[in-house]
Amino acid sequence: MKSINKFYVFLLLVSTLFWNPLSFYLVYGNTSAFANRFIISAVWIIFAAEIAVIFLLRADKLKRIKNYFLFLSLTGILYAALVIVDGAIGMVVKSSRNTNAGTNLIYDAGTIAVYHTKEFSFKAEINSLGLRDSELEVDKGDKFRILCIGDSWTYGWGVEAEYSWPSILEDYLKQEGFSRAEVINCGESGQYTATYRDIASKTIPLLKPDLVLLGVLQADDLSQCYEMSPHFKSYKNRKRISLAGRAGNAVKTFFHTSFHNIIHTIGKDIHDKPIDITAEWENSSSALIAGLDYLQALRFKTFNDTLQQYFISGNLNPGLLHYYLDFPDRFYVFNNPRHKATTLAATSMKKDIKGIMKICEGKGAGLVFINLPEPVFTGHQVTGIFGDLLNKHLYEENHVDSIYASIAGQTGIPYLELTGGFKALPDKTSYFYRYDGHPTAKGYHEIAVNIGKFLIKRNLIKQ
Repeated sequence: MKSINKFYVFLLLVSTLFWNPLSFYLVYGNTSAFANRFIISAVWIIFAAEIAVIFLLRADKLKRIKNYFLFLSLTGILYAALVIVDGAIGMVVKSSRNTNAGTNLIYDAGTIAVYHTKEFSFKAEINSLGLRDSELEVDKGDKFRILCIGDSWTYGWGVEAEYSWPSILEDYLKQEGFSRAEVINCGESGQYTATYRDIASKTIPLLKPDLVLLGVLQADDLSQCYEMSPHFKSYKNRKRISLAGRAGNAVKTFFHTSFHNIIHTIGKDIHDKPIDITAEWENSSSALIAGLDYLQALRFKTFNDTLQQYFISGNLNPGLLHYYLDFPDRFYVFNNPRHKATTLAATSMKKDIKGIMKICEGKGAGLVFINLPEPVFTGHQVTGIFGDLLNKHLYEENHVDSIYASIAGQTGIPYLELTGGFKALPDKTSYFYRYDGHPTAKGYHEIAVNIGKFLIKRNLIKQ
């Protein structure tokens, strides 16, 4: 074998140290890149190609094109070196923070985001543990610690942190004489029971709560249990995204996963400057609306004029457009206990909650299932996805609560339903934002007080 070929083989062997399935698993095993079939397939193809080229070079069979493989080898080595640099940057950044910072239980520690719409304005500040809460000690001492896990209803979307129901609950319990009560907000917008289980697996072992309150959103969480299932996501992706589109997404995922620390460092520092989300929403909504097909455009035009304008101007989360345009009857479907999608979702939810129970039991924590109310099931006035006829049906023929109660009963955990209390409220306009649909500060207060009364009545909290 010629000496030049030996040099090319050496470079390929160096490149193979990174571009092989084992190294891919070690570097990307806990990332979204490892779950992407396109990326996994590409790694195997590259690895197989490297081995084949090495044998061909040793046999001196690539005389005319071996310089191309030299270029590819050097590119692969450079990419691997940059991944190592990215990892080193991540380690330096993490070690430069205080002992709790960088834990990132849910969000990036120390980040700030400002949300301003025509309906509300609030700032979300993330503490050094990665939670939307005030700073706290990992060691609870003699406190009776309560973790609140849920989605945006628990996070406190639309209000300042002190008006979220976990924060109000702590104040309420202390006013009732439970001075040792400490309530921690582990809410994350857009999540559901499967991701609650992931949150529980990170927060409960570290924070060692005495009690965990699981805020499950009425119908919405049940819907997501089905919509986020592998079967539904696979079908949806095959239907809507071309092969080239999925390959492009895979490249973006791999690149971002490889260099996320470098990207974060050279980009704007989110730890120093708050992020105003409205402009981002406006851009996203404009792109989504411009890409609507004929039927979607017709449905969008049926929206209330103010609702249309809120989306166009970035005053409503563009993620809602998916439900408004593609799944307008989702609550109707998941309010039907005999629908196949509902039974599949309920089975998935029960499995998730059993997983959370296991985590709680392992750390000696109690668990409570809290059914958080949607305005359409409780008669409160909102302008959004449903028409008046469907709103009336959901109000009068509510089966979601019985599904949730059954899941709680089968798993053997205490269950709190807030539907009746919200139905009984004479004011039907001030507890939820009219267009956004989330609770107002008044709505979160009502949730917190009812939860507090339930915990005290059931002796689930200690003095």
